[in-house]
Amino acid sequence: MKLGVFTTLLSDRSLEDALRFLHEKGVEAVEIGCGGYPGIAHADPEILLREDSLMSVNEGLSKAIDFLREIIIREKKDDIWWA
Repeated sequence: MKLGVFTTLLSDRSLEDALRFLHEKGVEAVEIGCGGYPGIAHADPEILLREDSLMSVNEGLSKAIDFLREIIIREKKDDIWWA
């Protein structure tokens, strides 16, 4: 079983800081809030959707995946340790 967290619980932090904190706590999955009641601290749909209105769905998805790959914290198997 994987433990996941809704990132808006940490909306007082940047997305990168929130992800780093959650990673340190052993969280393996996140849901990024993007509007409505939880707010837009980590993903503002207006900004994300207006960036390039000519972009295809596949281009947008590819761009989002590239962004997430940049901010994901990776550790080699032997480098993981617990305090």
